Amino acid sequence: MARLLGAPAPAPVREARRVRFVAGMPGLEEYRDWTLIPIEDCPLYWLQCEAEPALALPLADAPAVLPDYAFELSAADAHALELRAAEEALVLVVLTVPADGGAITANLLAPLVVNARTWVAKQVILDGTRYSLRHPLDGPPDRTARRAA
Repeated sequence: MARLLGAPAPAPVREARRVRFVAGMPGLEEYRDWTLIPIEDCPLYWLQCEAEPALALPLADAPAVLPDYAFELSAADAHALELRAAEEALVLVVLTVPADGGAITANLLAPLVVNARTWVAKQVILDGTRYSLRHPLDGPPDRTARRAA
């Protein structure tokens, strides 16, 4: 299949959507039904587990994290996701928000690909790429550095 990004992205998700994973995410294999909940006016979401509502993952639109993020989706994954065209693919990345207030990172190595027509999803592992499991997000300026100057 053609590169996923670079093609027009689907319209932004504006309301909560039920998402069904064709295979459970690594470490969460038993959970296949989730709800994608957009956070108003920003490219962030919560992915809440339907079976365990206390389990929710913070997500971001991949292009908001890295504008030139692109990868090849295998024909098998495209078929499993029922994708007719790359433009149907909503590509999201899982964020890690440390409890100690450390830097937020994005998992670019294992994006979530969601068919925005059918709401079928899969987490794909991008073997052999330059992408990181812990890509640092640009945060607000470090105020302590300004005070010391």
